[in-house]
Amino acid sequence: MKLKALFVACLALAFVPLLIKDAPPPVTVLPDVAVTTSGLDLSFERDIPIVGNPDALREQYEYWKTGLEGYESTPPLVLGLFWSKGRSKAPTEAHGRVSFDLVDWKATVEVSGLDLEGDLDVWLVENRQQDGGVTLRPEDVAARIGRLEREGDTAALETDIKRFDGFELDYVVVTRSGERPQDGGLLYGTPDLFQRLYSIEVSGRLDDARAREGFGLMGLALAAPMAPPASPPPGSLDDFLNDLVLKGEKIFFNETFSGNGRTCGTCHRAENNLTIDPPFIATLPEKDPLFVAEFNPKLNFEQNGGKRFENPILMRKFGLIVENLDGFGDLKNRFTMRGVPHVFSQNLSILPANEVEPPDHRTGWSGDGAPSGTFGDIEASGRLFDFAIGAVIQHFPKSTNRQAGIDFRLPTKDELTALEAFQRALGRQKELILDQMDPDALKLTDTEAQLGLELFIEPANRCNGCHNNAGANVASGLNRNFDTGVEEFLQEQLAILDPTGEPRPFDGGFGTNPQGDFTSLEEQPGFYNENFGNGNFNTASLVEFADTLPGFHNNIADTVEEGITFYASTQFAEAPNGGAPILLDDDEVRQVGKFLRAINAMDNIDSAITFAKRAANAIGSFTAPKAGAQHAAVNAFLRLAIADVDDSILVLEQVGMNPKAVSLLRDALCSFNQAMAPQNWGDRADLIEEGADRLQKAKDQIGE
Repeated sequence: MKLKALFVACLALAFVPLLIKDAPPPVTVLPDVAVTTSGLDLSFERDIPIVGNPDALREQYEYWKTGLEGYESTPPLVLGLFWSKGRSKAPTEAHGRVSFDLVDWKATVEVSGLDLEGDLDVWLVENRQQDGGVTLRPEDVAARIGRLEREGDTAALETDIKRFDGFELDYVVVTRSGERPQDGGLLYGTPDLFQRLYSIEVSGRLDDARAREGFGLMGLALAAPMAPPASPPPGSLDDFLNDLVLKGEKIFFNETFSGNGRTCGTCHRAENNLTIDPPFIATLPEKDPLFVAEFNPKLNFEQNGGKRFENPILMRKFGLIVENLDGFGDLKNRFTMRGVPHVFSQNLSILPANEVEPPDHRTGWSGDGAPSGTFGDIEASGRLFDFAIGAVIQHFPKSTNRQAGIDFRLPTKDELTALEAFQRALGRQKELILDQMDPDALKLTDTEAQLGLELFIEPANRCNGCHNNAGANVASGLNRNFDTGVEEFLQEQLAILDPTGEPRPFDGGFGTNPQGDFTSLEEQPGFYNENFGNGNFNTASLVEFADTLPGFHNNIADTVEEGITFYASTQFAEAPNGGAPILLDDDEVRQVGKFLRAINAMDNIDSAITFAKRAANAIGSFTAPKAGAQHAAVNAFLRLAIADVDDSILVLEQVGMNPKAVSLLRDALCSFNQAMAPQNWGDRADLIEEGADRLQKAKDQIGE
């Protein structure tokens, strides 16, 4: 989705019937949307999100709600209970669930795997702060609902909860008897975004919540029982999700959290597949916030006593960012260098590895990118909801002291909710079907790409075993971590891969130290540094792989084919989760590469069609008071569509695939480029429809 020159020479275009019938009147010539080398300008005032797609979020939410069907009234609210790395007072393998029956007003708690001595209490915690914070303070309500009755390594509790009618639930906490949640718990459970949305929807609070700028009613209410609304007020849920995603988008791309000038969008660029890479970095101006370590003395290791905030050389050459995964206790020596992962398709790739191990969500390269523990007064449990907390502390500070309130401000609960909604509204929302016996299976027109698909799902090659349907999950739907020797490959090849000589300490992957205080460091045999990771990294989706290179957490693969051939390496064969090398000959590597390119191109086309349709809808329904904002929104949608089309062309042309599809894609570019020019709104709608039609025909040329 790399943004290229936006206007190309096009042949005369044949117009098709209007997509929007009642188009607005012609407009005067307006200045084009500002685009700089540092990115797509999303600073204009608008009442619809551009990058985030509320329809995608609603699709996932409605799918989630299908699991609640069959209940005549409010279905039970079920939360998992887990040990929280960095937050629980003691490590434990105990885990369980709490179920709230809001018809009979009963709470049932079940815990198994108990390896803790003593009695345990269960608490409900309601965050009653008015500032949207996520702290546990004295003014918050912590209500004990009972004591677990133990039998061997299991324990249970059933109790009446009628007295909690209207309680705004933020946490369920299991503590040792005699202790309160503010003193620290053992097991934690918290409602997720969809549970909170459901609570608001069934209680009829959508309009009230949407009217509050901070979305302060995003708590999950143990409300009076009522059946889900058969037909909610027209547009109320859509309006709520639109506003929530829009708020998250504005925070993602514009909010600096009183820090060094960076935003989430500094590294996750809307016009570059929500990531950055060396060619893109080379286009940025010298004062771009990405390079803050080069012009802020407090963040420059050559001027601050050797404390590394970034390594500018490795950032510019390899697209690598400093991460202090082993804590901030030794900034001179203890850090890792990682690429920037895209944040597409979060709904499909953050599922937990199993029901026992924290964190609650698998995020980032090592599956523990969202923080767990107490940050200031903020309680985090490794969810996508918590991700921005760690990002702000790691990447946004004015100095390496990283003092909240001085070097940055921490996100509020409302901001975290909106950011999660925005991230869940990005990218595809459905998995592919590769099983060729399935009537809905993907079929590719390029013969070699189809052979590559069949090689990919061949059990002997094991590709589909970890990347089921080319996604991020195994066949059971779990998002697993593996040690496949990727980091060993890097360390043994550094003389070739990185001639700069800059330090790249061994990356331990998934962290194993509950406190993060350097008390359980383990030396990696053959390497010069210690870490407390277990060597495992999280499985990434491959659908987006071809245009989000370099590949792997350490950016060792510059091409699709290099990513494939890694699995023939000695390091993979000798890794704990490697096994026999996957030995494909040159023809087979090319075929699997074509398969990965085909599914990437088709995904980009789907995305471009969606952006085109949203541009057309903006023409027909935008409510901004000024025509200039409407023009800016339409062109922003079209710029993102063009960027997706550019990517599709690039990944196909690199290996000479699907020339008819490429020709249609270029025609679509002509339509979209012409539609960006200020002109009659109806003509613009025609051109957008024409471009979308050409995109669909191009996709049909690649596969079905």
